[in-house]
Amino acid sequence: MLRRLQERVAPILRRIWRGVRWATPGQLDAGFASLATFTAGIFAVRELSTVGLGGYALLFSAFTVMSQIPAELVFNPSQILAVDLPVNQRLGMLAHSVPRGAVLAFLSSFAVPLGVLTIAAQIPTADLISLSVSASLLAVVSPLQDHIRTILHMAENSWVASAMSATNFLTTLGTVLALSSIAAVWAPFGALFLGNVLSLIVGGWWTLRRGVPAPVKPTFRELRWLGGWLLVTGISKTGLRYAITALLNVVAGVAALGYVEGARVVSQPINVLAQGLMAQVGPQITRAGASKDRVMARRWGRRFAVILSLAAIPYTVLTAWPWAINPLALIAPRAYVVPSLTAATLMVVLLAGFNRPQRMQLLGARHQKTVARTTIATGLLELGMIGTGIWIGAYAAPVAAGLATVATMVWFHRRLRIVYDTQVPGFQHPNDVAQPSPMVADDDLP
Repeated sequence: MLRRLQERVAPILRRIWRGVRWATPGQLDAGFASLATFTAGIFAVRELSTVGLGGYALLFSAFTVMSQIPAELVFNPSQILAVDLPVNQRLGMLAHSVPRGAVLAFLSSFAVPLGVLTIAAQIPTADLISLSVSASLLAVVSPLQDHIRTILHMAENSWVASAMSATNFLTTLGTVLALSSIAAVWAPFGALFLGNVLSLIVGGWWTLRRGVPAPVKPTFRELRWLGGWLLVTGISKTGLRYAITALLNVVAGVAALGYVEGARVVSQPINVLAQGLMAQVGPQITRAGASKDRVMARRWGRRFAVILSLAAIPYTVLTAWPWAINPLALIAPRAYVVPSLTAATLMVVLLAGFNRPQRMQLLGARHQKTVARTTIATGLLELGMIGTGIWIGAYAAPVAAGLATVATMVWFHRRLRIVYDTQVPGFQHPNDVAQPSPMVADDDLP
């Protein structure tokens, strides 16, 4: 009996081990990126005043909105085009994408301070300037750093991307500790800015040493054609996210906004983890959608779900409530003031993470319009549900996000059934099909 049990369990353990080894570079990259954002966010939740934390939440939302402009108009379309290139030539795309995207990122950053106008009168002038300037600086460098890391993954140099994220995290941690006693209000965004700058130096130095020749320069028409609907999707998603944050401040108050931000910060590692994992499985999943290969899509989707579960579910159990073994309950107690708010937020973020493969399959099948329209529709649903904050306060945020996530999953599932059911008999996917990048229109995080 023991032998039969070993024969059954051993293959399962071998498959899990292969999956863990396969995911190591991407998971390290995602883990360090998550820790950098997490460190800055936890510091903000712990050290900023209630009004200051509300300002941080609004500026963070504004930063994500403005980051979509260079990401969707230049970086993500360039990543789509880079997939068509041989692996050893993909780094060359950076010679074209980085200068163009940097200009857009710089121009977009000037709009970030507008995000805090709704509560500007409540924040001390010095604090308002510190938060706004540091958030604007971060909006310049963060999209660049995300793009270079993604291209490195696509060029099968994931360990270099991991080194960039490690540099980002260590610099962010050191800066937060250095500024905590002398300029705390500069620390959340300022530490991330310095971390991203040093990370860019590491990635840029390594890329330049490789000396990969640049491919044919994409025209603006190509980039606009590829990024048009992606920009609509990205701006709609992040713009609605900002509107939701601002409306919650109106209906539930700045204190509730601060509590929701605390719960969001605690849940953010799951979101970044899912994004980093998608950087590795994205090409295979989008290829499955493009070729209408249901078997391939399910295989890679299961792999994504298993590896995400192995990391995210234990984290959710540990940090959902203020148990004695939960260190975050001591480090950031404000996240646990409202009972079960963090638990509900974690579960919604985890559910949204499991939905990423469906979205990537639709993008692979060139259903960008479906993704864009669904994002807008469910975002409006979430915005409408935030109005319940009048009665249920901070709980309105996870309730609204949960309903929107479930609606998205149901609609994506229905559209994918149509995609795969229309497969031509005997069709086999070619190896040279152009695919979207593994991080197309995903949340851009520092």
